[in-house]
Amino acid sequence: MSKKTNKELRFNNRSLSYEKPKKTIWTDKLIQHIIDQLKKGFTYPQIEKELDVNKNTIKTIMSRHRKKSEWAGKIPYIKINQRPILVEQSDRVGILDIEFATFGGNRFHQINARLGCILCYVLKEYKTKQWYSDKIKFKDLRNPKVCDRPITENLIKDISRFDIIVGFYSSGCDLPFVRTRAMMYDIPFPAYGTMRQIDLWSFTKHKLLLAHNSLRELSLVMNQRGKDNLQMDAWYRAVMFGSKKDLDNIYNHCVGDVQATEGDFSKCLPYLPRTMGLI
Repeated sequence: MSKKTNKELRFNNRSLSYEKPKKTIWTDKLIQHIIDQLKKGFTYPQIEKELDVNKNTIKTIMSRHRKKSEWAGKIPYIKINQRPILVEQSDRVGILDIEFATFGGNRFHQINARLGCILCYVLKEYKTKQWYSDKIKFKDLRNPKVCDRPITENLIKDISRFDIIVGFYSSGCDLPFVRTRAMMYDIPFPAYGTMRQIDLWSFTKHKLLLAHNSLRELSLVMNQRGKDNLQMDAWYRAVMFGSKKDLDNIYNHCVGDVQATEGDFSKCLPYLPRTMGLI
């Protein structure tokens, strides 16, 4: 039985054979053809479709040939887009954490922002000593018409100062919780696309291998202090009995989370994807 050539091999559900994809050979004739197409006014995306080669590959190959003596002056300058920078120097970055009470339960998939309220929030500007924070007033907590409306307004005003908000599971919990409360009170929330967010939980889940995808576990790996284990009883006593001591402990817990998140973010920054979500 003779061997089949690559041209005879075809992929189909019956034979499950495979045709090796062709490799583009960058001959002088092909380079000259691309130059001629550019002179005629064709764009790189159009040439990409004609040659069935990625436009970034074309730009890279042409840029290399441009440096050779035989092609000097014949190939126009090509701007190669560098890998985007995640955080520019001009960006204001805020590290955010909120603490809330809800009747939905303490698991993320059970949280119901409609049946809850924000107890406190802490927002710190990255690499500075500037802090923004607020705690709920117990007289407001007992008033269903007011409740956490003042603290929600202050939180939205504070996050609007920043270009990027960094948190841990902020895209799945903190920001949706605040957005829900804001919409219930008809408080304007930042429009989609006006701000960016970085969620370290997503990085922890997809790029690291830990026992749990939690801020505590990440902070242990990054040798960061601040994250503590405050018992759920504190939230119960603060909401049910108006315990000022427990509310202060919850606030201090929130401060510790922000400190841990900032330290983790600083260490993880070189390894984070160059794309980020929008608020």
